[in-house]
Amino acid sequence: MLRRVDLLINQIRRQSENQEFTSTSGISDDEILEYINNGIHRLQSVILSQHPNVFIKEKVIQCVAGQEEYSIPSDCYLGNKITLIEYSETGLDRDYRPLERGTLRNRTSDIEGNPLFYIRRSEKFLLNPIPQTSASKVRVSYIKRVNEVDKRRGIIATAITSGSSITSLIIDTGGNPPLDSTSLSEHEHLCVVDKEGNITMANIPYDSIDSSTGVVTISSGFTFESGETIVAGDYIVGGLDTSSHSEYQRNCERYILAYATYKLMARDSSIDLAEQNEELNNMEREIAATYADIEDDIVTVPILQSWDI
Repeated sequence: MLRRVDLLINQIRRQSENQEFTSTSGISDDEILEYINNGIHRLQSVILSQHPNVFIKEKVIQCVAGQEEYSIPSDCYLGNKITLIEYSETGLDRDYRPLERGTLRNRTSDIEGNPLFYIRRSEKFLLNPIPQTSASKVRVSYIKRVNEVDKRRGIIATAITSGSSITSLIIDTGGNPPLDSTSLSEHEHLCVVDKEGNITMANIPYDSIDSSTGVVTISSGFTFESGETIVAGDYIVGGLDTSSHSEYQRNCERYILAYATYKLMARDSSIDLAEQNEELNNMEREIAATYADIEDDIVTVPILQSWDI
């Protein structure tokens, strides 16, 4: 994991000689954040173009009897990069089996049973036949979109939950950092992160934040996922799937710094732009190469059919 993003911003300012700024002049932290996030996405696309299985994640989704359509996880790369969907009639791990991928021409919306295949449609997928029991689950493996980053915009003073809902959320207006309601107002969701930048609760929709009291009005209908937590002392960042720390390994930090520095130099029409661009290209090739799989192990032929013994 990279250093906290505000520390990266300070380093980028030093590298690009943009340390003098005010709230009304110079280059703002929010502009540099845009360049950092652009670099984060650029690096992932470079790595995926050569090693498509690097960022695999899985999520278990509870089926609903009679429900054909389910949402692809919100952090799926481009909203459609599914690598595997498995189905368990009982919901037990031992009973998962892979589903074939079908097309809309295979769709049968009037038959219930145990799904044999899935159909991807936009940012959803359809199960056919349609699940007939709510005890069943699907396990979706997909390419995860790397999290964006944001500065800490406040620290939680009070957080009260009931079941899977947030009943009260108050941000400390005088904490460290103090509540930045102006920046948060540019988003419709916030995420909660711990000291190390681990997301403890993601994508909380909110209607408003009172800048004087710190009271957050959570949008109606929001429920958080099992295993997510929110407690006093955690930090608030703005945006969907966002953290205060990039999840890349530390060897990628130099690229993110160089990318944002390059963008600032281009903005300033620096004479060193060509040299910086060449350095970026070299880093991209080098980092992408380091993500290659180590192939010392024996690769066996995959078994596509499981047999009861």
